[in-house]
Amino acid sequence: RAWESQNVVVPELGDVDVIGFYREGREVSFKMFFVRNGIMIGSKDFFLRNVGDVSDRELIRTFIMQLYSRDIIPPSGIVTAVLPEESKSLEKWLGGRREGVVKISAPRSGRKKDLVAMAEENAVFAWREKKEMKTGELMEELRQRLGLDRRPQDIGAFDVSTISGREAVGAFVYWAGGKFRKEKYRRLRIKTVEGVDDYSMMEEIIGRIIANLEGYMPDLVIIDGGRGHLETARKVIGAKLRALKDLPMLVAIAKDPDRAFLTTSDEAVDLEDKSQSSLLLKGIRDEAHRFAISYHRKLREKGLLHSPLDGIPGIGKKRRLALLRVFGSMESVRSASVEEIEKVKGFNRKLAETLASALRRAS
Repeated sequence: RAWESQNVVVPELGDVDVIGFYREGREVSFKMFFVRNGIMIGSKDFFLRNVGDVSDRELIRTFIMQLYSRDIIPPSGIVTAVLPEESKSLEKWLGGRREGVVKISAPRSGRKKDLVAMAEENAVFAWREKKEMKTGELMEELRQRLGLDRRPQDIGAFDVSTISGREAVGAFVYWAGGKFRKEKYRRLRIKTVEGVDDYSMMEEIIGRIIANLEGYMPDLVIIDGGRGHLETARKVIGAKLRALKDLPMLVAIAKDPDRAFLTTSDEAVDLEDKSQSSLLLKGIRDEAHRFAISYHRKLREKGLLHSPLDGIPGIGKKRRLALLRVFGSMESVRSASVEEIEKVKGFNRKLAETLASALRRAS
């Protein structure tokens, strides 16, 4: 901006386009300076999404080809931080567009290097401005959709993952400024709850994680579950953070179909509409679930978690959970008769006999 406003003249630069870029995740921000006869005559921002895992060199090549394939005629010089893939063939193609020689360079010193550094710094600023604007609009949409009393600045989410009553873990993820902030992620093993008791597990993980966060909570908290889970979270957070003037806003998200439950309304909010705010809420919930599952898997790989139901033919995740919801604990499953097991959803006589026999051998 300073260059543009002052029309800085550097005669030795001649005619050159300067390309700076900044990438974060799958998004890229490009900043271009247009210099003619050593004078900065303008600049332009470009944004690309879903660029994948291509290298910086391939990214620059693709950008240059897209930029100069239409109405823009390339100057005699193009400078960037890294040389594009197949730069010689690209120069030949650009020369045909220009009807003259075009040289692409990645300067290591001098005024051109300074210009590239400035362009890259501006690419960072442009990306942040766009992200902040987009995030602000998204938070306003979210506020209106959920009827919140204020626009949230950050969002946290809790999730419980369980294989059997004694082998459960809890997780917390944190989102702010348009992205997940993994330095604030937390996960733990359930210690005080026996059997499948979702509400008690949620109460334990919220209480312990709040203590670990030293009382800090984001503006909006997502709970994985329904209205009962929401009420549990409200009581725990209210008790733990009663000294705070502004308690976090709460929303529980249930599946099949995806819908949100609020403390301020008896009506559920439909999240199947594919709006940006719905996708955000579901994305944060899913990240909490992914984080909890990954912790569960890590503990099991280390041999720290093991279910007696593991490895029994025909007993997968859904049937394990069905057993534990009916009987409450592994001890009750072991004590159950074949006839009682047979009545559990998803079971038949043969599978019930297989399970009972396997548990007898293991005990």
